Amino acid sequence: MLNLDPKLTLNQKTYYGLGIVAAALTVLGGLCLMFGTYAALLYNIASLLTGGMLLFLAATQREDKLRRVCFLLATLCVVLGMIPGVVGKIAGALAWPLFAVPYFKQTEQTAVLHTASYLVLLCGLAQLVGSFLPMTRMIAACVSIGIAAAQGMLVWLLFHDKGTIA
Repeated sequence: MLNLDPKLTLNQKTYYGLGIVAAALTVLGGLCLMFGTYAALLYNIASLLTGGMLLFLAATQREDKLRRVCFLLATLCVVLGMIPGVVGKIAGALAWPLFAVPYFKQTEQTAVLHTASYLVLLCGLAQLVGSFLPMTRMIAACVSIGIAAAQGMLVWLLFHDKGTIA
């Protein structure tokens, strides 16, 4: 018999899935940029998915104050990152590192999740510096793809529960 009343279950894996799709869209946007097309719609959808992921995750963090605060600040940075100019560049570069901070602080140094979080922190620094430097389209596309790949790796590890959280 056909079930016409499906139940939708939302949990942290669902929210990490939003982050994976956001990272994939950013990689796709970087590939489009390599071939000469700036696909602003892809980046906008990726930003909305990232903001949704962060907001949903913040809502699930009742006991862990560090995560909740970092996720809310990262959500604010995603929103401010849509503003053109210096504020948008700085906020956009800080969103993913703020998401990575709790995982960096709360995992063992030997854990894969700790390394992935550190990589996202470094990519945020590279994005912050790179957003103020003149770059060719090809270099900007490669940097965009690399940063999105690091972000995607972090949420992929979280999605699959890799790494031990202390």
